[in-house]
Amino acid sequence: MMDENTKDPQMAPVRGGETGSNTPLTGALLVICCLAGTGIIVLSFLTWMDIKFTEVVGEDTLTIVTHVKGTDASGVTTFGDGYVTAAFGAFAIVLAVVCRMASRWGFYAAAGIAVAGLCAAGIAFYNLAYDRASSGSSAFGISVQVDVARTAALWGLMALGIVVAGAAFLLLAVLWRRVSSDRAPEPEG
Repeated sequence: MMDENTKDPQMAPVRGGETGSNTPLTGALLVICCLAGTGIIVLSFLTWMDIKFTEVVGEDTLTIVTHVKGTDASGVTTFGDGYVTAAFGAFAIVLAVVCRMASRWGFYAAAGIAVAGLCAAGIAFYNLAYDRASSGSSAFGISVQVDVARTAALWGLMALGIVVAGAAFLLLAVLWRRVSSDRAPEPEG
C-alpha cells in the first residue's frame, strides 16, 4: 500500500491518514523512552550505595559511613559508571527524537534505544549484584566489617533501563509490522 508520491514504505499512509512511525502508539512509546531516559540521566548522578566500615579493636568500635554516587562507582568502568549510564540515557533520548523525526531511520533508531536501555540496566544490575561487603580480622585482634546498602536510585536506574528497552522492543515490533505489511502484496479481489 504505497503512496504513488512516496518512495519510502515507512512513509506510506496508515489508517486515519497518519504516516510511518508517527502514529499515536509509536508516539506514546517514544515519549516513554524519553521520560525513562531522562530518569536514567538523573538517577546516574544520585547516591547508589551507602557503605559502612566498622572496625573493632578490643572494646572500642569505630564506624565510618560513606555515600557513593553513581559517578564515583567503578564497577564496570574505571572513571564512574554513572557517567556511562547517563550517556546511555541521553543516547536513548536522541535516538527517540531521530525515530520520530526521520522515519526512514526509525527501525534502526528503535534498535539503538533498546541497546541503550539494556546497557544502562546491565550496568545497574552489575553494581547491584557485585558483592562489595567483606569482613576480616588480623592477628592483633582488629576486626573489620564492611556493609554495603544499595539505594533506591540504583534499583530505579535498573528498572528504568528495562522500561526503555521494553518500550523500544514494542516499538520495533510496531515498526516491523508496519514495514512488513507495506511490502506484502495486496490481495486481488
